[in-house]
Amino acid sequence: MRKISISLGRRRIAIIAVLTAAVLVAAQSRVAAASFSYLDTAQVAQLRTLSIPLLLPRSLPAGYRLSHFKAKSYPFAGRGTPGGTYELDFLDAAKHDILLIVSDGGLGDPPDYNDASRRSFDAPLPGFGHVHFDPMKYDSGPYWYGQRVRVDRPQGTHAVFLTITGSASPASLRAFCASMERLPK
Repeated sequence: MRKISISLGRRRIAIIAVLTAAVLVAAQSRVAAASFSYLDTAQVAQLRTLSIPLLLPRSLPAGYRLSHFKAKSYPFAGRGTPGGTYELDFLDAAKHDILLIVSDGGLGDPPDYNDASRRSFDAPLPGFGHVHFDPMKYDSGPYWYGQRVRVDRPQGTHAVFLTITGSASPASLRAFCASMERLPK
């Protein structure tokens, strides 16, 4: 009798373990499906053709939506590997924006329109440290310029940089940066 109850107990434990694993896999699948939901299937496919790291916000700050998407590959003169760039612009109802650019083609230097009336701030960028945002002043109003962050592998053939700019609030920019993760290829 004792052998039967031990065997039955082990079977119950095994069944519970299998059911728990199945629930965890289903929950992870739902979270992954919700991640990057602002992109459609064609946009994800276009991004996956690029030869550069795909670093995107898992989710957007409240009230923001994707308003502009551009991704392209291009040949590097004298190098055997193709280059790539993508740019996504997000807007809220009040027209505050967050612009994300990832490129290995160079982005130029930031403009020199510093705004001494506001203070710089840092936002966490998981896996890459942080983005330092400097206040800028434009005719259209206050703006933030995030210093470029290198996001390629150190042994990569050429540097890939991420830049985030925009007129969003510091809280929205921090949330945006904190939700960044790699889009699986």
